[in-house]
Amino acid sequence: MQPPLPETGPLSVKSVASVDRTQVSGTSGFTLIELLCVFAIIGILVGMMMGPVGRALRKARGLKAEMESPAYIERLTDGMRKFAAGHSAYRCPDLEGLLALARPGAPTERWLKRQKVVFIPFQHDSPVELVVLQLEIELSASPASVLRYALTKGDLTVMPP
Repeated sequence: MQPPLPETGPLSVKSVASVDRTQVSGTSGFTLIELLCVFAIIGILVGMMMGPVGRALRKARGLKAEMESPAYIERLTDGMRKFAAGHSAYRCPDLEGLLALARPGAPTERWLKRQKVVFIPFQHDSPVELVVLQLEIELSASPASVLRYALTKGDLTVMPP
């Protein structure tokens, strides 16, 4: 057990209690005001960056849609061509019928159902030039950037040479 501190003198109770913490530990910390100022500056910088980052993300989504669309259409046409090559008579009354015949796969079906689609029923003896599937694919949030596809019966059923 330590002896009690004297009431007066260099190691008195009053002199130890009034010593600044920075003199005892040798380090200083940040005050609450300093921390709040740093957080405010970081918040302002993040707020300034949200506009350009948001625009870049929208542009990237549009680019992704533009790059993936031909692959989905190729899966759909490839499946329908294989079906048409193996069957001499068929009838395609609606989009669901087309998907059932072509079997392009679940990702392609989900993608196609998210797009604006105009489908015209066709069958094996319909003219090859008949446009049977029209797609509008939005590339970004702006209505001006739309990718349009028009597929004829020949595109869907005739094997390329």
